[in-house]
Amino acid sequence: PGKSWEAAAAAARAEAAAAADKAELNSLQAEHALQEGALRLSKEHNARLCTELGEAKQRQAELQQRNDYLQRRSDLLEDHLKRILDSEPHLGGSVPPMGGSVPPI
Repeated sequence: PGKSWEAAAAAARAEAAAAADKAELNSLQAEHALQEGALRLSKEHNARLCTELGEAKQRQAELQQRNDYLQRRSDLLEDHLKRILDSEPHLGGSVPPMGGSVPPI
């Protein structure tokens, strides 16, 4: 009778150890699934940020082109106005510096 009790206790310990191992495996699998989900979300977020960055760079390039065009146009208009004023002394001589009293065109 003592041997059967010891065998039952050993079987119970083995069953408890197996259950603990299974619980640890389930926990590790759940943690792995969470990490995979976080990695997927991080990759998606990174891809979205890369797309937004590309769009922002494109917009910046467009705005820089527009700014360059407007600066060239402003320079040409300023040169043209200076030539007009220099050729017509009765209009006041040379062009005042930017921000002067000449109204915008």
